[in-house]
Amino acid sequence: MRILHHGQKLSSEGKFDQALKEFQTLAASFAQSDIADEAFFEIANCWIQKEQFNWAVDNLQTIVSEYPSSNTAPEASFLLGELYEKRSFEAEFSLAEAYGNYARVFDVYPSSPLADVSLLRAGRALALQGEWLSSAPLFRRILFHYPGSQYAPQAWLLLGQSLAVTGHPIDAMKSIQASRLAEGKETERIRRISEGWNTQLFRYQVVPRRMLFQSAPLQLSPQPERIEAFAFDREGRLLVMDNGKEALLIYSQEGKEEGLHALPEKGKDLCADPLGGWLVACESCVVRDGRIIKYQPIETDRYADPKDLNGIELIALHPEGQLFLGVHRERGLYRGYSQQTVVSPNFPSKNTSKVADVKVDRFGQVCLLLEKGQGLLVRVKLTGEVVDEVDGDALGTRGLDVLDVGPLGNFYLLDMKQQKVLILGPTLSLIAKINLSDHGIQRGVDLAVSPAGLLHVLDGKSERVFCFE
Repeated sequence: MRILHHGQKLSSEGKFDQALKEFQTLAASFAQSDIADEAFFEIANCWIQKEQFNWAVDNLQTIVSEYPSSNTAPEASFLLGELYEKRSFEAEFSLAEAYGNYARVFDVYPSSPLADVSLLRAGRALALQGEWLSSAPLFRRILFHYPGSQYAPQAWLLLGQSLAVTGHPIDAMKSIQASRLAEGKETERIRRISEGWNTQLFRYQVVPRRMLFQSAPLQLSPQPERIEAFAFDREGRLLVMDNGKEALLIYSQEGKEEGLHALPEKGKDLCADPLGGWLVACESCVVRDGRIIKYQPIETDRYADPKDLNGIELIALHPEGQLFLGVHRERGLYRGYSQQTVVSPNFPSKNTSKVADVKVDRFGQVCLLLEKGQGLLVRVKLTGEVVDEVDGDALGTRGLDVLDVGPLGNFYLLDMKQQKVLILGPTLSLIAKINLSDHGIQRGVDLAVSPAGLLHVLDGKSERVFCFE
């Protein structure tokens, strides 16, 4: 035990190489004891901290295979699931492997404290692979087998989403409404997401033939000087990139300014962090929550440092932390695996056209708007595999310029030449068109959808943001 505690102390101090030696000595010397599994678990955690994920996997799998009855076995299996899920964009990892490890927790260790969250993660792993019919029973198991679970709100919401995607809007709305009433983890965030889903389910699936849009400009105080781009954070606050002030402005849902963050230079694009906060792409740097992100160059030709990239103009952030950067005149996207490394532009690998816009949908898929022809909307997995696509010719547009994805998975596309917004369903079928001139918008130049599912359009002539109810 003394060696274990000493190793844990070294690990807490960031001395992972020294800690590894202690834990490896312990695992080798007491392979048949009750403490060996803990040593392997600590070894795995050290490798994770050192970002040597394959070696972490090896040690976790040792616990699962050689110490299946140990106290750390459920946690090791769960951590394996997390690693396979978060690294699923790499060839050695996959969502299928993530599902298998999560499933081991609730099948083999149903009384484990991790059983309910493992069900949630397993269902989500299936959903991210498009297997919504298979994911729904797992969400139901949480609700009926673990009724007091802190993950009940998320389970109700994901069950509702699975019902919505598989064509049961009324049942979906009931389930999503239940997510608002359940008490548990992240209830306030779940409430905001559920509002957006129910709004869009009612508007686009329950009464799709009666859609009438009313619009009105947001009353912002103070009014921005020159809006380049805007978005909404996870709290529903409006983020405005004001190039007149060279600042990022944050407005409350009531339109009052809550924060102003100076930018080192004029901004090009911005996005909200799915976990909270924001990022702005300036031409030569990336600003995150008011601070320039620092990157360390890597000694290999595969990597580039953003300070060496000229003309950053697009940015998007995946919930798992991957950063996507679009650069002026370059095809594809630079993809960051961490805050230290940025991979050369090879995403998607077979892209032959410049990326006009990029967003990440709620299911973790990367949605690209390409300049090819009259515009091409492509949805791809993190591996770069194309899921589906639709071109501007099929939608009757003269060009697709701006993209956003709503809470329900609907796509909102701005055709700046025709001054129209096209709304597509999750299957990329056209649901509705909005003529911006009918709403007093003289020159629509940007759009964004709030967490409540409301479309907002920026009029570049009046510098005002219009909300569509």
